[in-house]
Amino acid sequence: SMRDTLLHKMEYILSGQVKYVDTESEGINNIFGALHASWYPRFAKNGYGAPSTADPSTLQRDGRRPVNTSLNVPRLSKEIKDNQEVYQMLLDALCPVFEWIYATLKRLFPDTFLSLSISVQFLPNSTTSPVYPFAGFVLNVNVSTRMHRDTGDKDICLVLIISDCVGGELVLV
Repeated sequence: SMRDTLLHKMEYILSGQVKYVDTESEGINNIFGALHASWYPRFAKNGYGAPSTADPSTLQRDGRRPVNTSLNVPRLSKEIKDNQEVYQMLLDALCPVFEWIYATLKRLFPDTFLSLSISVQFLPNSTTSPVYPFAGFVLNVNVSTRMHRDTGDKDICLVLIISDCVGGELVLV
């Protein structure tokens, strides 16, 4: 199955980090690894009060320097920059899953798909997000969690269980 194949690939890529963890007995002492693979518009400006016809590079507040528009460009997370080889192996392993998520989300929730895609249509250097229409993904390793939605999630949070556990389907919150 796709899950079994993916679990074996994750075990190989993460070289010994994937293990059985009883998160219920460990409780709050359970520490787990995570890799944030996302595009962040970290320093983007909201533009409230700015003239709609003004080029952002011409704007400045009274008594301040002009806006440095190069800071407004979305950037890949530092974790990806620091772990490019692992990131590429993860993308290769997860590609069939990402394609399935793309097709399923587009078919079941076309309006949500469109809403999500707007924020990642124009990334630097004509790059596309590998998890389009999402801006990225977080890989949590050795953790069990309740269904949740983080404050930074736009519209929905997708949780995909990669384990030899019972259950574990695509969950949209």
